[in-house]
Amino acid sequence: MLEAAPQDRDRVTLDIDASVVHAKKKTARRTCRGKRGYAPMIGRIAETGQVVKSGLHKGSVPPAA
Repeated sequence: MLEAAPQDRDRVTLDIDASVVHAKKKTARRTCRGKRGYAPMIGRIAETGQVVKSGLHKGSVPPAA
């Protein structure tokens, strides 16, 4: 992760966030808001906004899982 950071930094802040994305696919699960969708978890370097890791969770999976 530090390889993707600006050269003048020896530390970066990892910002991990989950979002709810609504989808009309039949395989999508119901989210906490009752609509079908997914809950992608995205890890970014806060200082640059670069995405370093992402994962797609079913809508029924809580962000803490």
